[in-house]
Amino acid sequence: MVLDGRNRYLAAREAGRGYRVVEYTGDDPVGFARSENIRRHETNSERAMSAARLAKIPRGVRSDSSIALSVPTQAEAAEMRNVSLAAVKRAKAVVESGSSELVAAVDAGTVTVSAAAEVAKLPEAEQQEIVAQGPAAVREAAKAARQKPDTVAKAPVRPASNLTPEALAEENEALKADLETVNSKLAAVTRERDDLKARVADLSDENQGPVISRLQQQVAGLKYKLSNAEDAAKRAEFKEKKAVARVKELESMPVDMGV
Repeated sequence: MVLDGRNRYLAAREAGRGYRVVEYTGDDPVGFARSENIRRHETNSERAMSAARLAKIPRGVRSDSSIALSVPTQAEAAEMRNVSLAAVKRAKAVVESGSSELVAAVDAGTVTVSAAAEVAKLPEAEQQEIVAQGPAAVREAAKAARQKPDTVAKAPVRPASNLTPEALAEENEALKADLETVNSKLAAVTRERDDLKARVADLSDENQGPVISRLQQQVAGLKYKLSNAEDAAKRAEFKEKKAVARVKELESMPVDMGV
């Protein structure tokens, strides 16, 4: 009996392609089939929100209590719900800092976790106003938030080999957004550095020595920032390429089925 992957199994057999068989060893085949069906129809954002709630210690419970110790870690919850740890961290930010309207929009599937996590950084009243304008407004607000000149958060990324194509696709979108943010900051730092260099060149008067010295120090500092921004851009671009490659690899893999 095929518990999961029946359509893929039939398609592979009709096409004469090989397929991988995984034998179910549990004691509740009906429950397994039901859970797989639910998981398949959940979006990556829905699974991330579910994982964030699984990993949340109830309010008022001591962190060293038996109840708290029974709560899965974020990494464990990510594994259980088959999402990236980065997605769970974004969902946690939404659950803890998002307005009820923003959380409801993610739960309803109209707003992604990655966009909601950016909007959740704003004051609650502003969040409510943005959500009231619709999903497009949330996406625009998230894009604007990513453009702000602050430090790009380095969230741990779950190994791509453990993610589904859908999860990898969303993770790739988040990486693209990070790369866009880094490139924007890189351009801003480059402009500021070039402006300071021009000002140093203009200050040729001997009486401007202290000013030139100060500006030269600023240029040196900006060169350091520029180097860091370039490194961050390269890392983000590398992660994006790996995610895209993994999506293509998973899409071409043989089907899984239970017996």
